[in-house]
Amino acid sequence: MRNRILVGVASLIVTLATVSCGPSEEPQSVMTPTTAAGPAPNVHVTSLELGRSVNDDKTMHDATVIFKPGDTVYASIILDGEASTLAVQGRFTRDDGHVVAASTQKLAVPGRLVTEFHVSQPDGWSVGHYSFEVLFDGNSAGTKAFEIEP
Repeated sequence: MRNRILVGVASLIVTLATVSCGPSEEPQSVMTPTTAAGPAPNVHVTSLELGRSVNDDKTMHDATVIFKPGDTVYASIILDGEASTLAVQGRFTRDDGHVVAASTQKLAVPGRLVTEFHVSQPDGWSVGHYSFEVLFDGNSAGTKAFEIEP
């Protein structure tokens, strides 16, 4: 008899747990895009390098993540995939989140494509930690940290 009671109590606990973990009756929030969205691009970053200069084909000439205040910082990005039009944004940011510079390129990606972004500061960079982020249609596709030393 005691075993029957224990089995009954265990069954009741399992049933209550199953019911309480069931689907919520509250309405689900739905994210509404602000622009008409097409299919996600089939493009990814295969290489993201920073340095002081790029070659004629936009690949990195002298990769580094340590810069001086008077340097121009270049970002060379190699993309792979297919997209008829892709908004590729490059964003240089201080470690406090302040955007130092940002620009966008509308690109057709026919397989493999190399592009670059660069920025310099007329009065020189402030010493500190920074990052470069590449975004595809507003979504982060890669980041690279760098530092400005005296």
